Amino acid sequence: VSANAASKGIKVTWKAVNGAEKYRVYKRTGASSWDLIATVDATSYVDTSASSGTSYTYTVRCINSSGTYTSGNLHCSCSQRQVQELL
Repeated sequence: VSANAASKGIKVTWKAVNGAEKYRVYKRTGASSWDLIATVDATSYVDTSASSGTSYTYTVRCINSSGTYTSGNLHCSCSQRQVQELL
């Protein structure tokens, strides 16, 4: 998973995972619990709720056709400085 600048947000991208039909994108700040922010078919998502000056960690969980998680969960972090530069 990687995070890059996008128009007014952070674009989270990842490689397709064999057997995954959907991807659930989660975000957290610090040691807080994970928040589901999107369920998508594509291999990217733009987080427009990200705020400058806040550090985030993203994880993507892969969902197969029966709605269960598959292997291939992916993680990345954005530091406070990276978020300021991205937004």
